Amino acid sequence: MSLDEYKILLIDDKKDEYINIRNLLSQIASVKYSLIWESTYEDGLQALTSEGFDACLLDSNLGERTGLELLQEARGRGINNPVIFLTEKTDFEVDVQAMQVGASDYLVKTQLTSHLLERSIRYAIKHGFDFQQLRESNDRFKVLFNSTFAGFFVLKNDIIFDVNSPMEPIFGYRREEMTGLSVLRFLHPDFHDPFIKGLRSEATVGSEMIGIRKDGQDIPLELSSRIINFRGQSMHLIAIRDLTERKQMEAQILQQDRLASLGLLASGLAHEIGTPMGVIRGRAEMVIKKVENEFVKENMNLIVSQIDRISKLVHSLLHLARSSAPNTGASVSLNRVVESVLTLVRHELAQKDIPIEIKFPGESVVRAEAGPLGQVFLNLLVNSIHAIEEARRSGRTGGHKISLSVEELDKKIKICIQDSGCGIPEKNLSQIFKPFFTTKDIGSGTGLGLAISFKLVQSWNGNIDVKSQVGSGSLFTVTLLRP
Repeated sequence: MSLDEYKILLIDDKKDEYINIRNLLSQIASVKYSLIWESTYEDGLQALTSEGFDACLLDSNLGERTGLELLQEARGRGINNPVIFLTEKTDFEVDVQAMQVGASDYLVKTQLTSHLLERSIRYAIKHGFDFQQLRESNDRFKVLFNSTFAGFFVLKNDIIFDVNSPMEPIFGYRREEMTGLSVLRFLHPDFHDPFIKGLRSEATVGSEMIGIRKDGQDIPLELSSRIINFRGQSMHLIAIRDLTERKQMEAQILQQDRLASLGLLASGLAHEIGTPMGVIRGRAEMVIKKVENEFVKENMNLIVSQIDRISKLVHSLLHLARSSAPNTGASVSLNRVVESVLTLVRHELAQKDIPIEIKFPGESVVRAEAGPLGQVFLNLLVNSIHAIEEARRSGRTGGHKISLSVEELDKKIKICIQDSGCGIPEKNLSQIFKPFFTTKDIGSGTGLGLAISFKLVQSWNGNIDVKSQVGSGSLFTVTLLRP
């Protein structure tokens, strides 16, 4: 249709009203109107729903139904055409109700003139056009607001006035759950004062803080803010980014730096202690050949085995630092490896009065390396001993023990080492296999034992899992393949 031609729908149950309005519209010379008439509630609603009208003239009385009901139902269906309400007489209450439901204007039939009708239709169409533009602009704003990579809070003081969709995965709350709450609820208490202080400034960029998810988990955040005019009010727009992935990448880079340093250290150790260890091993072997005393021979053999273990430890450090697998493994008697490890720790277990319970179903063979596998079990058993000692220092003195059991599966074998020690805090469980992570005092631990053990077991295509509860103890499960 051209700009000076409009399609108008009349919903009125009286034909003479249709004729009257058609005549009034025909008197308007500046604009051409095409008038479509529907006489019932149902037909009028159907026409309003399906046809593209520029405006609708709606009678207040439609037999047993009312124009207000029709308008309300139309708006409920998302029909936003400009509607001009027509009544028999002036009724302020009906006028107000029509306005609240969404009518553009209110006209009394007995006062209608062609000029008044033309003016009302023109203003209604302009109002409808402006409203459509505003709605489209609002829709575009919502799309942009909810499609950004950052989360946004709109704050009035510290209360969340509006929030976009990307905030939901960051904090684990639905948008409607966050609206109306204090933003401080989503920040760690240590950062409440810095956040409030930042709000007093015109703008802040890149402030790092700690947020709190719905499940209670801490999350690293980057916050930026600025003052905006939102719906006629001065408010704060807070942009939030989840830094979890970035922090993990930074931690990986730091770990690689540490591993590079470890590589230099291991290379130096291999060079510096290799010669003296070779001399000690040679002297021990010479003593074994020279003496007949079985006690001396047994202890010299123990010295040789421990020197070999030190050498393998240095080589394991090199493998860990260089990310190279030591060996995919071969057939190893699990029983013999465990027995040799128990020989090393039995004295300490007896001295510290820690019983150990062994449950082996029979002879088990796994794919591994005998020496390194012994190092893995030795690390786990020594950690269990230290955990029980820590539990005793904290007041739990009775009922302690270590259990070592084997479960044979179809293609795998599980070795479980369980202790009644102090347990590991949940926040540390994901860290304990990382190089240099330790909760022990300086000089008591390097944070390398579990890291090396994990790397060795991985090289044999196995795995180490841990379950722990503070105050109850820990369960380490080593899963290895059958040969």
